[in-house]
Amino acid sequence: MKNKEKMLFLFLGCLFLSGCRSTPEIPPVVNRSEGGIQNSVIEPEKEGELKEISAPAVWNETIDKGEGRVLIQAENTEIVVPEVQNTPVVEVEAMDFDTALLERMVAFFAGNSKIYKRPQMTKTELEYYRDKIENREGIYGNPQESAWISMELSNINELIEEAPETVKKEYIRLEFTCAQTSEYRYVRAGEKEEETEKKDHFYAVAEDTGAQIEAGRKEDDSGENFFYYRNGDYLDSEYLESVKLDIETLKEKANLDPEWFSSYEAFAGNLEQRLKENTLDQEKIKHAADRILKDLGITELSAVGVRPCVWSEKSLQWDKMEIDWETAKDALVIEYARTSGGLSSKLPDSAAFYYYEDGLPEKTYAPAFLPESLIMVFTENGLQIFEWDHMAKMVRVIADNTKLLPFEEIKERFAQHVFYGAASADANMESSIKMKEKYVVTEVRLMSFYTEAYGQPENAWMVPAWLFVYDHYIDTGGAERYLGSNICTLIHAVDGGYIELMGS
Repeated sequence: MKNKEKMLFLFLGCLFLSGCRSTPEIPPVVNRSEGGIQNSVIEPEKEGELKEISAPAVWNETIDKGEGRVLIQAENTEIVVPEVQNTPVVEVEAMDFDTALLERMVAFFAGNSKIYKRPQMTKTELEYYRDKIENREGIYGNPQESAWISMELSNINELIEEAPETVKKEYIRLEFTCAQTSEYRYVRAGEKEEETEKKDHFYAVAEDTGAQIEAGRKEDDSGENFFYYRNGDYLDSEYLESVKLDIETLKEKANLDPEWFSSYEAFAGNLEQRLKENTLDQEKIKHAADRILKDLGITELSAVGVRPCVWSEKSLQWDKMEIDWETAKDALVIEYARTSGGLSSKLPDSAAFYYYEDGLPEKTYAPAFLPESLIMVFTENGLQIFEWDHMAKMVRVIADNTKLLPFEEIKERFAQHVFYGAASADANMESSIKMKEKYVVTEVRLMSFYTEAYGQPENAWMVPAWLFVYDHYIDTGGAERYLGSNICTLIHAVDGGYIELMGS
């Protein structure tokens, strides 16, 4: 199963503890009974002309919903609108990831290397991380981890009891098998794969390099298509930003272990310095990456970013502070994503999305799978990591161009949506509690994203959409409390509908 650490879902049904009032009945935002865009298809723009999109470059406004119940604040918030000629809608379907494609992918990356089954972690390996958790070493010394330590120790001790003392290599054929539980995900989150007869996963190690190979396929309208080849691990500038934000938050905490905090600051400083010193040739790396995609026959993705990173020959999944700076190498991450009409579907890596457990009183789009993305990590010695998620292919063009709602209407749709979320929270609270919420919008961007395909819900329509990124605060009686940053909401740019990601 793919790594979901980069995308966080926050459950509002859990954040606001319950009463038993029903959710208020609020009419749907829009009626999508005929597919949502049927009245918004327009002629393509003339050759060489750019589409005029009604949106300001900067947004300054405070929107009050419910007499102060919800405040939406935008102060010099940049609205990013790429230059595009048209805003099309296209239909895509999940790729048929069969054994033949698996064989081709593994042969491309592993060459003639023997392949063996990814082994279980041994008692010694698990005990090493058990001791780190227990002694609050490395990333586990972070006070933000405190709430989870007891659960993690319980989970890892359970695994240690059943773990083998040693493991032998088991050479395997290239075929999909049943899903296996990841020790890391079980320790950190209690996630365990359901016992099933479905053969939709593949786990292996390339003997020559030690690279981990993992794949999954979408089957019977469940699961997801992905292929990973990972030789080592990496830390990049986006991860550094999250660490620096964490450090600023920790400075406000009392009883902070100064020795651990000093090591955390040193870790961030080392990473920042290495990223600044990175001199790898981006054009050369991009050329190499493009050639790999061409050789693999991957033709529908576009490069959307290149950034410096530091590559570690050892996996850093359990503790990123374990990186060995002496052996770590400068590297570059290059990202590809599915685009439509020049609008990228790439979300921020640190994006968080609210999931409303009881639903909202508005119709929503809920795509069957997420937009396709791909990253590669290169050192001066070549490709080290390849991660391809939500493998898909285009089926047809639904509309060459569409009429978009003006931003004045879009921002109102966004405001209505967050107000509905607040109303949902109210329905799950004691009536005596008076809560106010503030959403500070930090970025707005026109992009493309998936909705379910009209008449073919197993497929997806790629439509223009507005991404709102914001920080969230609540006030339950005079004391404002910060809930989180980089929280995202997607609004359909054609009809103003809410696009929900949970379950995708």
